[in-house]
Amino acid sequence: MVYQSSWRFLIFSLSVALYGSHVVLINLSKDDNDRVTFNSATVVLMIEFGKFISSLLAYLMELLWMPEKSTSRQMWQRVAPLFDVASWIPYVVPAALYSVNNNLVVHIQHYTDPATFQVLSNMKIPTTALLYRLLTGRKIPRNKQVALLFLTIVGMSCSYSGIQAEKEITAAKGYEDTHRQESMRQHLSLLGLLLILIYSLVSGFAGVSIEMIMKRRAHINIKVQNVHLASFGIMINLLMYLTTADAELSFFSGYNIWTALIIVTQIANGMIISFVLKHLGNLTRLLIISCSAVVTTFVSHFLFELSLDLYFNLAVCLLFPTLYLYGKD
Repeated sequence: MVYQSSWRFLIFSLSVALYGSHVVLINLSKDDNDRVTFNSATVVLMIEFGKFISSLLAYLMELLWMPEKSTSRQMWQRVAPLFDVASWIPYVVPAALYSVNNNLVVHIQHYTDPATFQVLSNMKIPTTALLYRLLTGRKIPRNKQVALLFLTIVGMSCSYSGIQAEKEITAAKGYEDTHRQESMRQHLSLLGLLLILIYSLVSGFAGVSIEMIMKRRAHINIKVQNVHLASFGIMINLLMYLTTADAELSFFSGYNIWTALIIVTQIANGMIISFVLKHLGNLTRLLIISCSAVVTTFVSHFLFELSLDLYFNLAVCLLFPTLYLYGKD
C-alpha cells in the first residue's frame, strides 16, 4: 500500500496537494471579470520547459557527482540516451495527449467551478482503469472494481448538482448578480460536462501509455525519460502558441503571481507523477486524483465561498470508502 513507507507517503501527500491546487490556482488567477486572461498554451509551454530544464540539470548533476571515477567512454554511455532518437520517438503520443489536456483544463474552467470540475474529473478513474485493462491485459481486483462503481455514483451526483445550479444561474436576471453567483455556486454546463468526458478519456490513455513506455524502458534513467517527454511537450505547445497567439499581446500577457505559482507547482507535480507512474503505477495515480478532489473542495469552500448542496456532499463522502478500497491489498 502507498502509505506503508514514509517516502511513499511523502510523495503521495505532496502530489495530492499539488494536484488539488491546480484548479484552485487557475481560478485565483482570474481577473476582476472572473476571466482567465493568460494564453494557456504559454503556461503549458513554460511548464514543459521547466520540466525539461529541471530534469536535464538534475541528470547532469547526478553524473558529475557520481562517487566513482568514470572514463570518457563510460561518461558518454551515460549521456548517450539523451541523444538517442529511437528512445525519444515513443514519447510523441503521450506528450501530445498531455499537452491537449493541460490546455483543456484551463478552458473547462469557463464552464464549471473548481470543486465540480475536480470531482467530475474523477471520471478519469474508470476510463483509466478500462484503458489499463484493455491495453495491458491485466485484471483489476474486485475491491477496485467496487471502488469504480462508487466513483460512478460520485460523478452522477455531482453532475446532477452542477446542472441544477447552472439552471439557477441562467434563470437569474442581470449580469452583475449572476456573475457573482456563478463564481460562488456550483455550476456545470452541458458543454463543460462534454469537455470533462473528453479530458477524462485523453488523461486515461495518456497515463496508461506513458506508464507502459516507462516500465518497458526501465533501464533508462527517469530523468532522461522526463527530458524526452518534456521535449515533445515543448515542441507541441510552441506550435500551439504560434498558431493561437494574438499578435497584439505579449507572451506573458495576463500573467500574475497566481500564474507563476501554477507553473512552479505543475513543474513539481509533473516530476512527481512521472516517478509515480514508473515505480508505483497508474492505480496509485488514480488514488492521488481522488484525494485531490477532497483537497480542492475543502480549499474552494473557504476561498470562493462555494455553496455546496446535498448531492455534492454525497459525492465527496463517497470518496472516502473509495480511498479505502483502492488502498486495500
